[in-house]
Amino acid sequence: MKRGRRPDGDLPKLTEGHLNRALLARNHLLTRASLPVERMVERLAGLNAQDPQQAYLSLWSRLHGFRREDLDQALSSRRLVKAMLMRSTLHIVSARDLLRIREALQPVLTRAFRSFFKTQAERLPLETLLREAGAFAAVEPRTLPEIREHLLRLTPGEEPSALTFLARTHLPMVQLPPGGKWGSYGTPAWIMAETWLGRPLALGRR
Repeated sequence: MKRGRRPDGDLPKLTEGHLNRALLARNHLLTRASLPVERMVERLAGLNAQDPQQAYLSLWSRLHGFRREDLDQALSSRRLVKAMLMRSTLHIVSARDLLRIREALQPVLTRAFRSFFKTQAERLPLETLLREAGAFAAVEPRTLPEIREHLLRLTPGEEPSALTFLARTHLPMVQLPPGGKWGSYGTPAWIMAETWLGRPLALGRR
């Protein structure tokens, strides 16, 4: 036996209960922490925000003294952003994490589009449409219906839902406050991440 190595019989047995507690601890659900909102979001690698209230409840469960205004202010000050990311759904991440990870997620988002709209993916001039939509969404905030109508003018008669999903999955946009805030209603506006944050994506870096 090598020095420092213990026989298997001396190793503690991990039970389902141990694994459960370890998972809860890793997700900061055993005890509340005293951290800035953006630091907690980074530790969790993002918060699912498909349901607008979910992110607030997630942070309240993990942070001492959390108030709804804490998340609202972090989003308004651009320290946190809301974007289409994992599983092609809305997530809240820190601004610096978005700039680092958005390009890395693109292959998965592209596969999602091709899975739902295989025919359109093979037929449409995707690069041209994305270039036009990106320029349209970089100038000023746009709603997804506005982006879709812009693309429909370039491809009359095309499936509208395909064009909306193309923009959602391929354009690195962020949803602007107050869209998705607790108690807010209406159609949210989007803008290209580089316009909102004033910094480029980390293209080509892994």
